[in-house]
Amino acid sequence: MPAILMKLLTSATGVLGTSAAILALLLAVQSARLHHAKTDLSHARRANVDSITGRTWRSEAEAETRVSATLAASLDKQSHALVLLKAAQERANDASNRALVAAEVIGDRDRVAARRILQLKAGGDLCASADAIIIKSLGGGSP
Repeated sequence: MPAILMKLLTSATGVLGTSAAILALLLAVQSARLHHAKTDLSHARRANVDSITGRTWRSEAEAETRVSATLAASLDKQSHALVLLKAAQERANDASNRALVAAEVIGDRDRVAARRILQLKAGGDLCASADAIIIKSLGGGSP
């Protein structure tokens, strides 16, 4: 048997046959590898596509990035508006506090005038006394 094998390997027909067999084996292996690579690529392409929308994940991610940027810009605008609103509210609070203090001062002055009116008696008529004090407080002269 080894003699036959040696004769086959050393003869021209044997070398050609062996080379053809090796070449056929290499082609079969390469075909199998190519088929496997194509299958892997097909699976990768299917995995790259959203099964619901049919869009690639890259386009989905880009769309999400645009939406996120729009949302971030909206939040920045809202934050700026809140800062402006807070400043306006503080100005309104300051103005109302000043108005309250002024009203309290005027109220205190009026209470003092009312006490003076109640304490004065110009004759027996309290209404005439009040009229006289009011006229005097308005700058109209003496009662």
